[in-house]
Amino acid sequence: MWKNRNMWVLMIGIFGAEMGMWLGLIGNLEFLQLNVNSSFLQSLILIIGVIAGFISGPIIGNLIDSLNKKRVLILAGIIRILGKLFMILAVEINNIFWMLVSMVLIGVAASFYFPGIQSIIPLITDNEEELMEANAIQMNIMTLARIIGTAVAGVLLLLISLREIYIYSLIAYLILLISTNFLNFEENKSNVKSSKKIHKNKFREIFPIIRSRPMVFQTLILSLIPFTFISGFNLIVIEVSNIQDNPAIKGLLYTVEGLSIIITGFLVKYLVKKQNIMRTIVISCVLIAISQNLLFFTTIQFIPFVAFFFFGVSCGFFMPLSATLYQKQITSEFHGRFFSFKRVYETGIGQISLLSIGLGLDLVGLQFFMVILGALSLLLVMYVKIMFFIKNKKLNETTYRQL
Repeated sequence: MWKNRNMWVLMIGIFGAEMGMWLGLIGNLEFLQLNVNSSFLQSLILIIGVIAGFISGPIIGNLIDSLNKKRVLILAGIIRILGKLFMILAVEINNIFWMLVSMVLIGVAASFYFPGIQSIIPLITDNEEELMEANAIQMNIMTLARIIGTAVAGVLLLLISLREIYIYSLIAYLILLISTNFLNFEENKSNVKSSKKIHKNKFREIFPIIRSRPMVFQTLILSLIPFTFISGFNLIVIEVSNIQDNPAIKGLLYTVEGLSIIITGFLVKYLVKKQNIMRTIVISCVLIAISQNLLFFTTIQFIPFVAFFFFGVSCGFFMPLSATLYQKQITSEFHGRFFSFKRVYETGIGQISLLSIGLGLDLVGLQFFMVILGALSLLLVMYVKIMFFIKNKKLNETTYRQL
């Protein structure tokens, strides 16, 4: 695995993309703080890129399945660089409009890049163990880039100008684009050729495929549990900090969560070696529910650390295992559309959950809201277990043996 040149190239590219994104995000927050007084307007501007990715997702999914995957990543890299150039222009002339253009381009580029990555990983791995390990490494690289990127950006803001931060972000994206050219893998050309004719209903072809794959459908439903928690992560950390009257705890909680994800990611292939993937996914969702319920005891100083550790471990299992399951269960000719749909789906969950968690925290407070959220998570696991596992027992029997 570690001798796989394509894997090294891909992971260096992912690290460059994530570092560029986090440097850019911290820069965006600083730029908005200097130029926009309204918090509401700031929030609207920040979600422009998310909305652009959400709207363009279905079209991009068709394109990913219609183009050579390496070209997809190169296209994403070019769009990202254009986005950064527009952001540098926005800083130079102090104009919000060009920032909006930049964020739209970055959002569209991300919609190309990450589904493209998920489509390529099965093509450059030789077996299930390597596939699982590659997905875990990808998650670890993204987590590490988040930790390093935010820390570096925070320091750079004190040392250099905002314009220079965006230049460093641009350099990260240039490294990403250059590294992409070193990818060398074979793709099923018949799949690409058969996908050349794009018609308006093509994206919809993924939905009957999802319904015909019980484990894919179940995992998509269960993904509501981690992504709901992830979407409100920042709000929850702030509330924990307020309850304990300790501003320093915020950084410590992020560190505990990040490190637990990374450690689990490195160990996941050994821990799940002889286990059923679907069963482990369900257990990880139960573990998230436990971590949510633990936050009822937030007034006890060490409990939030235990809760966030459990959450990090569960995500360390859920993310790479669910990705592996999707890549195995969905045929490669539909990977672009599926992972684009998955990104749109998770974005929708994130935005709705963020609003719901914010409202819930205002109405009942963190402790009781987390008990409610934990109970709903357990009920969702029970629903999937009872309504799908039993109903489709005979249908899944053969498939489960293969995982």
